[in-house]
Amino acid sequence: TGGGPCRLGQYGKALSHTIEKNHIENAAVLSLTDENGYAGLGARTLLKSWQALVVSDVLGDIRSMLSVAAHDKDEALAVFEKEWETLLNYFEGRLSAQLSTFLTTMAKRLSAVALKRKIAEVPVISLVGEIFVRRDEFSRKNIVDYLENRGFMVRVAPVTEFMSYSNYVMNSGIGDREFTRKERVRMRLTGHIQEWWEWRIKSILSRSGLYKYEMIEVEKTIDSVRHLLNVNFRGEAILTVGLALREILHDSCGVISIGPFGCMPSRVAEAILNREMDVEGKKRIPGWEKRAAQFADIGDFPFLSIETDGMPFPQIIEANLEAFVLQARRVHEKLAGLRALHDARFYFRHLPIVRLYEIVTRSARQALAGKLSLFG
Repeated sequence: TGGGPCRLGQYGKALSHTIEKNHIENAAVLSLTDENGYAGLGARTLLKSWQALVVSDVLGDIRSMLSVAAHDKDEALAVFEKEWETLLNYFEGRLSAQLSTFLTTMAKRLSAVALKRKIAEVPVISLVGEIFVRRDEFSRKNIVDYLENRGFMVRVAPVTEFMSYSNYVMNSGIGDREFTRKERVRMRLTGHIQEWWEWRIKSILSRSGLYKYEMIEVEKTIDSVRHLLNVNFRGEAILTVGLALREILHDSCGVISIGPFGCMPSRVAEAILNREMDVEGKKRIPGWEKRAAQFADIGDFPFLSIETDGMPFPQIIEANLEAFVLQARRVHEKLAGLRALHDARFYFRHLPIVRLYEIVTRSARQALAGKLSLFG
């Protein structure tokens, strides 16, 4: 369950109504709530669920990267699916080894997949919006496939972002529910454990070379848009706006926001982003005052808001996607050019040090080779 102007609070009621209507015996509904960080099933189950969600979020990014960068897409995805099945068996309790062991093995096997292009050269599109729709393949239709077929890796905003946001609401005291001192201590401890496991899982899977390690950092997302939304305006709108403005130009060359039909938080986010997704809007994000000016010739950044009701997208959406792809490719080329210029400047600025390192390294190799030859 959950508050707000959306269907989330109706799921539990709908399930109870279905049980009653169909006279289903020996069945009941136990509804978790974001007001206490979904803690209704106990710490052990919550931790296991958190681990599964973090792994799923990261593997979603890895799968998209393989779809775009792998030399043989079908072979790469076959390797991925095999590793995915192993993890499912682990979370279903069929395997007893440590999670870290499975992830380390998985990262090693995924790193062996042959790639046709460097990961840093792959353009990235961020898919943000309502937490269910953005992760549900049926709801988002063929958007991800459409972008991947055109060479874009799609980074879907993580499910764990909203759980981290729930922890933020509870610990900052802006929620409606009041907690005892003991409950507050337990919630903070749980939050620290969740953060540790997020770091652990992401750091291991980043060794595959297919995933860029990055923590969720809800506080940073919210702080970046305090000038646009009050922190007490709770819900997904502030997360959608904050993440979209943080990721554009940072790693992403375009942002798509997707939400259900008539979703109020999605419409609020759309209204703000339609105005702020440009150089001036990016300049208002802390730390981007000067860097954003480098994109003055771009104008508006690639941004598309999509509303889905389960039906096929109309032709206007398809036309907008085509224009979005062209604009996103232009931004990616601009980002790649700036990175190359930065690397060149760094190299020439530190050329004496680089040359000294090369000389020392070469001398050490020659000395080592001579020493080894003495011993046969």
